[in-house]
Amino acid sequence: MALNISSGSRYFIVNTQSGTVIDVASDLKVNGYKRVGGDNQQWDITYTEGGWLIKNVQFGKYLGISDGDPKDGSVVRISSDAFIWHLWPDTAQVTAGRICVPSTALNVDLDKGSFDNGTDINVWGRHEGWNQVWRFEKGIYPLDSRRKLTHHTS
Repeated sequence: MALNISSGSRYFIVNTQSGTVIDVASDLKVNGYKRVGGDNQQWDITYTEGGWLIKNVQFGKYLGISDGDPKDGSVVRISSDAFIWHLWPDTAQVTAGRICVPSTALNVDLDKGSFDNGTDINVWGRHEGWNQVWRFEKGIYPLDSRRKLTHHTS
């Protein structure tokens, strides 16, 4: 099997170690959080020349990193500026994938694979930990205002 992502589709991005999703809190901080189904936990993923854009449904901003010069520990954040990612199937879990900064060995990493709500998400050099491996699960259509942000600032 291969990583099955369709350009223009909506997904929850689920960490394979913790089962938590990539979430945007009301203060616009990106973190790991239990899945509650809000638009702040859903991402529209679109292929563009050179890679993939990952855009938060609720806030309309793109998943990116804090530093212009990516390095270990750079904070994953959302931004009005589009950021291109590479998505690769994991070698051990080929139906799940790695979200990578192009031209680097940096992968989106859930800190220690923690199950705790509000867990930091950064980029770190690739290692075999499942805290760097993500499943893309189909999101909810159409938009429904009842699914807006369902928790407070982390």
